[in-house]
Amino acid sequence: MTFACARLASCALLLILSCGPGVGESDTSSTGTPGPSTTSSSDPASSSDSSTSAPTSDSDGATSSSASDSDATASTYTSDATTTSSTSDATASTSEPSTVTGDPPGPALPAGCESTDPEVAAGFAIALPGWPPDHTLPPLEFVTCVIDEVIVDVIVDVDVVTTKLTCDIAGTLRPVEVTIDAGPEGPVAWGAGQSVRLRHADIEGDSIRRSLHMKPIDDDDAVLILALDMLNGDGLDVLGSPLQIDVELACDPEMTGESRPTLLRFGLPDDSDALELFNGHRGVLAIDDAFAYAIDLAESRGNALHPDGRVQFLIRRVAD
Repeated sequence: MTFACARLASCALLLILSCGPGVGESDTSSTGTPGPSTTSSSDPASSSDSSTSAPTSDSDGATSSSASDSDATASTYTSDATTTSSTSDATASTSEPSTVTGDPPGPALPAGCESTDPEVAAGFAIALPGWPPDHTLPPLEFVTCVIDEVIVDVIVDVDVVTTKLTCDIAGTLRPVEVTIDAGPEGPVAWGAGQSVRLRHADIEGDSIRRSLHMKPIDDDDAVLILALDMLNGDGLDVLGSPLQIDVELACDPEMTGESRPTLLRFGLPDDSDALELFNGHRGVLAIDDAFAYAIDLAESRGNALHPDGRVQFLIRRVAD
């Protein structure tokens, strides 16, 4: 009995020794992974290093790793975004004509919008020989004249026709000379001894307009000469009467507002026939079997606001 109790006490003592604090510390040290209690209790310096360096290192490492991950993510995103944007821009740029407009290019403009005829000659002038310096023809009023002579001449390699007249100016007979560029279609359809009405204007200001109109005295619907050189003016339908003159913006179908070449349509008073001319072209408008109008359109430009902003033409009646 006594031996049994003594043996039991020895076993209890061995059990206590084997489960005590020392055994735990030994196990911890053998793993090679220091725990917080071991580092804290073994060496103050080590504790200091552990509390500053190790956590800072761990923290910096974690921060560095996190920042690196974040940078990598941001860099990849930016690169992707840039690539996507670049691809998108390239796609938009490539498909812009069809995507932006939605329609294929419009029809080509008429050839007359860009071409001109070098044979166009629309010059005209008026002279008042022997007149006092401060006298001129009354603007926008017809005066009665008699044709004295018609002369065909060449001035600086240009064929011209000069018509010499005697006109009644407020009861005083005065000489007037009208010179125009000749046309190749034939001789002019007026001659010496014929009575005519003559109107001339030379106006400068915000608009510039030089005009000349000669017609038979007994036929208001007939035109012998009709010439106009106008800038920033209007009233083409009035100045062109009795002919019908219309303007079409054929070279600017989209109405851009820019001044571009225009198409002028010259029609007979009875609207039986018409001639269409682009800027810088010439043509013939038949009157009947014996006569025609030789028309030179030196310039015609305009926009939607001022269709007849710039017009210069010469019309003369010729024998066919």
